[in-house]
Amino acid sequence: MARKVSSELSELTQVFWRRVGACAASPEYAVLELVRELRKSAKAKLGQVPFDKYLELRNVMDVSYRHDFGFEGKIEPIGTTYMDGFRIVLNRSSSGSRSRYTLAHELCHTFFYELVPEIKFLARPIDPVEERLCNIGAAELLMPEKLVMREAKGQPICLGTLEGLAALFRVSNEAMVLRLIQLKLWQVEFSSWIRLSNGKFAMERVMNGTIKDWEWPNTNQLEEAWTLGKPTAGHQFLTRYDNQGVLQVIPIRFDLARRQNRICVLWGKGVTSSNANHGSLFQRRVLHPLLPEKGRTQAARALNLEP
Repeated sequence: MARKVSSELSELTQVFWRRVGACAASPEYAVLELVRELRKSAKAKLGQVPFDKYLELRNVMDVSYRHDFGFEGKIEPIGTTYMDGFRIVLNRSSSGSRSRYTLAHELCHTFFYELVPEIKFLARPIDPVEERLCNIGAAELLMPEKLVMREAKGQPICLGTLEGLAALFRVSNEAMVLRLIQLKLWQVEFSSWIRLSNGKFAMERVMNGTIKDWEWPNTNQLEEAWTLGKPTAGHQFLTRYDNQGVLQVIPIRFDLARRQNRICVLWGKGVTSSNANHGSLFQRRVLHPLLPEKGRTQAARALNLEP
């Protein structure tokens, strides 16, 4: 049966998909298959992320980081063929969890260099579809579907669970919530609110959403979280005016708390309170080591995680 190729796919991603083989039902599945094969080749147990072995298998010769870097990360071919190898550069100012995700993302670009060298090694603009596929690959590398399903099963949908899972997988809250949404485990959005100089609160960003100008009518809840460090959960209505000046209102269930200089809010279907007696599932748990404990590896140096 001939594959139905989406018009959204670039030539690069179409050829990449085709060359992965008949087993790949979609470009997304193609990336997942390659990541799972990489894990198998590295003999990584479920939950382990042996970056050094992955780098070796994917011909990444060097990982370093720079100050004043305009990107979270970048992969650079050393020569003109896949076998010549690559170097990965990371942003020194990024957090450890962000650097780990970026490293996994850049690692996935090597699949495109290997399978479609006649296009990938040419000077070309960033391919948004390739970037999306590398994000999918990075998520599977750091947060394997089977393991996420197992760890999230039966757990309450709340900010505490999200933060516990993020700590367990050593990723950011944003990356963790997107993975839970992608796997259809949670139907939520995760937003952060900042306090303006006039004392009002504004939505800074929202994960899995497209509209960022929702207003929080009951500012007392945000104020208490900000000034008293008091977490709050319950029901609320968000409001905004559309381009025609019509008031829009959406009901939500939420769980919010102050985290450093912002208010973090988890809202959506089935959200409950982190303060409920959910036990201490994630306390003092370590799911997997980032790297082998012995020696100073290049990935440890690059991620600034030397012992």
